[in-house]
Amino acid sequence: MITWITDAIGRWTTPDPEEELMMVGHVMKADDGLVLVDPPVIPDLPRVLASVGAVRAIILTTHDHTRGSRYLSDLFSCPLYAPVHADRGRLQVGRVEKPVWYEDGTHLPGGLVARRIVVTVPDDRPYMDEMSLERSDVLFVGDLLAGTLGGTLAVCPEQFPGVRQVEEKGRAVAGALLASISSPPRLVLAGHGWPFSGNWQAELTKRISEET
Repeated sequence: MITWITDAIGRWTTPDPEEELMMVGHVMKADDGLVLVDPPVIPDLPRVLASVGAVRAIILTTHDHTRGSRYLSDLFSCPLYAPVHADRGRLQVGRVEKPVWYEDGTHLPGGLVARRIVVTVPDDRPYMDEMSLERSDVLFVGDLLAGTLGGTLAVCPEQFPGVRQVEEKGRAVAGALLASISSPPRLVLAGHGWPFSGNWQAELTKRISEET
């Protein structure tokens, strides 16, 4: 059920009931228990998590990833963290009503630090506004990036079917990430797709130069 990417970080997947893609949840072993990121619920997940350790916190990267967070937060009696700029209406659809709000620069459980990534397209229309969660060894993102089965890096919206202006939006996402996060290469884990291990900055820089 949980596939361990490293000794301390695992992932699980389940089909998205509204999209033709897979939802991915992640679990981190921290000093005082487990931290979940964007967790969907699948059968027997609570039992499996409890067998690994005590769930101490749940963190959402975006209002679009409420998934099973409210249910798991209630079940494990742990705080549920959500970005302070998240759309309240979308959170309420997922029954997330009283989360612990966090903002850019917030230090979160598991040693993670939040970085707000705001993406606009050339005419300044807002396109994406979500949090990345970084630590020295890992970078969590919601929809901004996704590893592929072939080991490459997809830049949003490449991983989503039927989206227009893929190249234009991809350049905007790549630019926003490069401008907001300055860090060494690390493991990249997203709310969809596969893990990506490598120099993601170089991949994004190359993408921008190829498309311009």
